[in-house]
Amino acid sequence: IEKNYLEAESVLASVLKTIEDEMINVGGTFEFIRDK
Repeated sequence: IEKNYLEAESVLASVLKTIEDEMINVGGTFEFIRDK
């Protein structure tokens, strides 16, 4: 059980990191469009 919990936690962390990176990319795109 402990091992599965740790795996789930690391998967969740990587998913959150990916979402965070996507948000940064989207934010950068909006900045780019607004500057035009």
